[in-house]
Amino acid sequence: MRAPTSNRPFSSFLPAALLVGAILSGCSSTPEEQAFEDIRDTTIIPSLGSYDDQIQQEAVARMLTLLDKAPQVVTNILAATLHDPVPDDRTKLVCAWLLSTVKDRRALPTLMRFLSEGTNSDDSLLREAMVVFGTSIIPSVAEVLEEGSDVARIAAAEVLYDLDSRSAVDALVARLVREPDPRVRFLIICGVAAENQPRLEPLERTLIDPEASNRELAWDTLDRILRLPPSLAFDAEGADEVRRLQVERYQTWRASRN
Repeated sequence: MRAPTSNRPFSSFLPAALLVGAILSGCSSTPEEQAFEDIRDTTIIPSLGSYDDQIQQEAVARMLTLLDKAPQVVTNILAATLHDPVPDDRTKLVCAWLLSTVKDRRALPTLMRFLSEGTNSDDSLLREAMVVFGTSIIPSVAEVLEEGSDVARIAAAEVLYDLDSRSAVDALVARLVREPDPRVRFLIICGVAAENQPRLEPLERTLIDPEASNRELAWDTLDRILRLPPSLAFDAEGADEVRRLQVERYQTWRASRN
């Protein structure tokens, strides 16, 4: 990601005249005017994307304070920044995250763009911001899981896992049989394993997954759920023929319990 190269105040990022008209119309309270002036006359917006942790943290703390004092003004400025071509994606991600702290859905198009493009997909801020909006985002995230790049699908699976809901796991499981990336399949099984009452079929299917770590997670979860007898063993890293026989013994045991 390109490092920010400008220390210009926010008034250089968005024309102040437009903001005054769009944001301050009808707003005459002192806290709102002070919040606008504080943001307009400082480098607080570009500092949100700073690569200096201290500068960035101070800017975020200041914006959270202003957001609490004058939410309408500050959310409008943050939302306008998401559409400004000048701030970089690092800055826009923090702006979207700040909007998510008050559940402002204007953050969602930017967050979904980052997710679908794989931009900032390894940043916990992206997942944290998206999860705030709950299960309403599942169809859009599931679409990325179906159609996105490897990086985007991993990020989408992480978001669905973090949502911690039955419908989110439904979306994960629906992708399992078509998913070529073992990392995504691992996240899918993690989602299944984390359920209060994990479903058995995707776990049993994963016993023949090409990736040993996925097979091991599936077996350990089945063992936890079903309390498998000591006579049943499964070597996730064993030879194909050994594992095939072990799966057959498991299937015979399962059938005897039905």
